Amino acid sequence: MLLHSYVNKQLIVFADNLNMASLNHNEDAIHDLRVALKQVFAVRNILKQSVLDYEHSFKPRFHLVKTLFKTAGIIRDRQIMMHLAQERLMHNEYVNYRRKCNRMIKPAFLKLQEIGESQNLKKEIRYITRIFYALDILRPEFVINIFIKRISENEKQIKEQQNKANANYHLIRRLIKEQYYLLSILKEVYKYNSDENQIAKKKEMGSKLGDWHDLRVFHHDLIHSKMTVNPNTVTSIETEAKSFLNSIIPQL
Repeated sequence: MLLHSYVNKQLIVFADNLNMASLNHNEDAIHDLRVALKQVFAVRNILKQSVLDYEHSFKPRFHLVKTLFKTAGIIRDRQIMMHLAQERLMHNEYVNYRRKCNRMIKPAFLKLQEIGESQNLKKEIRYITRIFYALDILRPEFVINIFIKRISENEKQIKEQQNKANANYHLIRRLIKEQYYLLSILKEVYKYNSDENQIAKKKEMGSKLGDWHDLRVFHHDLIHSKMTVNPNTVTSIETEAKSFLNSIIPQL
């Protein structure tokens, strides 16, 4: 498999899930379209920085795709928050919170559908596909070295953060997720002998830190909400997030 074939595959997954999300507000589709784009962005960001001839080509033509990614992120965030609220809030609190979330989700879905149906998005995806097709002229060894260098740089940043008194675990989460995507691409596209255990661990740690991140966002949302929520519940969620993070840290 060539790099452009892998990117095309992710763009097809994105387009299919965008269609499902627009038609029936499918939660899994929102998640899957974002994951597909994260993998495209991971490749794009590294090659944009490393292959100077392509920096200009990469820059202007990801506008609608990035807008869709952010819009889907609003929807995904609210969907997760509603699940957390259903499990942790009293019924009347949950009903009010769900109403608040749905007020944010409705316009986001309309925007998702509007952009998804536009001819400009189709043109943008065709352009992105052509950029990655052109990148197939790069020697596999060159791309592999770029990826490995980025994975190592991320690992160094992770260790540096862990050694700080006030480590930024939001940053660590992003770095680990990017490592997972790049290791997976190395294995699938270039048949690079990536350690299966390492890939599995990066995936697991990224997922766990994602769950912690969701709890933090939920706690922050409740604090800054104008809703009336039992203070003990808010404190309990904060404690839950801290305990969960403390259980993850030794595994990193």
